[in-house]
Amino acid sequence: MISNQYLSDLTIIVRSTGERTTTLCRTLITEDTGIDDIQIVGKIPFYVTLAECLEIGLKRDKEWTLCVDADVLPFPGAITELLYKATTLDNHYFEIQGLVFDKFFGGWRPAGVHLYRTAFIPKALPLISEFAHEMRPETCMLNAMMKSGYDWAQTSLCFGLHDFDQHANDIFRKAFIHSWKHKDLLIPLIDYWRSRAKESDFFTALKGLSAGISHTDDYLLDKSAQCYTYNEKDDTEAIENTSPLELLATELQTIRTLGYDRAPVWDWAESFWHRKDRNHLLHQIVKKLKSFEYEKYALENKNLCLLQPLQQTAKHFGLNFTGLHFHNTLEKSPTVHITEDGKLTLIIDKSHHKYRVDVPRKGKSVDNLRDTLSKEFMLSLPDNVIVYGAGDIASEFHYKSSVYNIHVNTYMKSEPSHNEIGPDGNKLATPEEAIGLYPESDIVIASIAFKNQMLHRLLACPITSHQKIWVL
Repeated sequence: MISNQYLSDLTIIVRSTGERTTTLCRTLITEDTGIDDIQIVGKIPFYVTLAECLEIGLKRDKEWTLCVDADVLPFPGAITELLYKATTLDNHYFEIQGLVFDKFFGGWRPAGVHLYRTAFIPKALPLISEFAHEMRPETCMLNAMMKSGYDWAQTSLCFGLHDFDQHANDIFRKAFIHSWKHKDLLIPLIDYWRSRAKESDFFTALKGLSAGISHTDDYLLDKSAQCYTYNEKDDTEAIENTSPLELLATELQTIRTLGYDRAPVWDWAESFWHRKDRNHLLHQIVKKLKSFEYEKYALENKNLCLLQPLQQTAKHFGLNFTGLHFHNTLEKSPTVHITEDGKLTLIIDKSHHKYRVDVPRKGKSVDNLRDTLSKEFMLSLPDNVIVYGAGDIASEFHYKSSVYNIHVNTYMKSEPSHNEIGPDGNKLATPEEAIGLYPESDIVIASIAFKNQMLHRLLACPITSHQKIWVL
């Protein structure tokens, strides 16, 4: 965890246009960071707010400028964790953001949290007016900065909640806008909201979505536009005291009862940031190939999941592959070997030199698992545990459990896409089943990349007072 002294290099701004949770958002930030000097900015349309926030950050001249939307409720420690991740980025990165658990999407997605490197704000400010009439001016600005060499990073950090306990008018308007911004998710959104239509928030959202679908005029950026007006009286008071983690536990319990497949974006965030990281590595690889000054490369492929992305990336940089499975072309041109091992390794041969880059699968590379599951960690565990996870770390844990005489009662399935069989050859249990069968056993979360999501799901399960949760 980052030292609190780094918080002195941070300007925090809450972006609000009267959200019901504005005061609560600000209070949670102050309680977590000790920072009371938090500016609240709210102008219409949004691009004006965006510009003013960045100008405030520039004026205060601290290293980092954090913008949090007022409909976000940060978890304890989230801001310092995001700041820590920012300090590990290369110096050309302009922005970093985490994930929020969105009430109306039923899962994790990026929204409402942006940490900016203040030094690059002068380069970004002139771009904002260019995107004044875009549906996503902030995203457009970030992408424009990226084209100029100032990248932004999407992380898997679970930062907080989004769109919980909002005014009915705001729910109606946001659902209206979702019908324009998220056309590819309309069907799952409708199905999910219908399944929860007995809850007033979701019934209101259905009304807003319907109004947005039937709206035939231009998209409007003005929050006060007549089309966003919800006819029913909205007299809900501001919320000033609640726990985001308790809200999340209740929400996860509801989603578990409905079935995780009902939630529109339950696994979207995982695939999104993993794909972005992978594409970033592929760009690095192809740039290296480009630096070798060869125009063509032979490709030996044994892993089809990387073939198309690699070819597309190479084409973008003006490189071509002469063919597949060429084993005798090394003298004529370098050969790219995509091997079929677990690390999806690419090896580029040039003359007598080798350039090697690992393109990892979801989670942590197998090479590092022995460091993760250290002797100290294994010796600290009790004799009987249940393991949450069925991937590479769980497989390594299964091997080490025999070395350290730890009995694993069962392995738990952590995502719908997992196979039904665990590392021990037995059928995977759901967390609820495992905890019910072994209420006295401690729980080991066998994941690095998704430990936060898995921990939050466990909070929704009937964990007993005798059980401890071990996190890597």
